[in-house]
Amino acid sequence: MNITRKLLLGTALGLFAAGGLLAQETALKIGFVNLRILTVESPQGREAQENISEMFAERQRKLSAKQTELEQKNEIYERDRETMGTEQVRNTERDLIALNREIQQMSQALQEDAQLENQNMQGDLGTIFLSHIRQVGEENDYDLVLNSDVVLHASDAVNLTPQVLGALQETYSSEQQD
Repeated sequence: MNITRKLLLGTALGLFAAGGLLAQETALKIGFVNLRILTVESPQGREAQENISEMFAERQRKLSAKQTELEQKNEIYERDRETMGTEQVRNTERDLIALNREIQQMSQALQEDAQLENQNMQGDLGTIFLSHIRQVGEENDYDLVLNSDVVLHASDAVNLTPQVLGALQETYSSEQQD
């Protein structure tokens, strides 16, 4: 290891140790929030999920109908294949392949569109959640608030999720009354 790297490593370790001592002396108040719980349990998250489900319900019904149609045609084909002529077998197989391809395309398009809409929803919810997390953090004098994607372990004492969830529910209720 060259001298510059050793110097940088020594400086970094020194700053890390000094930061640790400073944190011990000032008693940082740290909390965390589980964003997945907020997404699932907050009224805003539930409403967004319901909106997405409604948005794609008709396409999902059409896809299910096509899948049922394929199953029925496949059953008829399997049952009657022995009595069909060569040309009829070939045409039926071609139809089954085309229908299967159509179902796969519909399914992929539905999945991609739903995924895109879900990402947009997550972005919108993230903005709402962030403002409420900041509000709860500031009101309770937290120095640092982490999200659950980074935290490996946290006790209930530092879990701000219930407080943020309460703030989200209050906001949602007041918006519904307006």
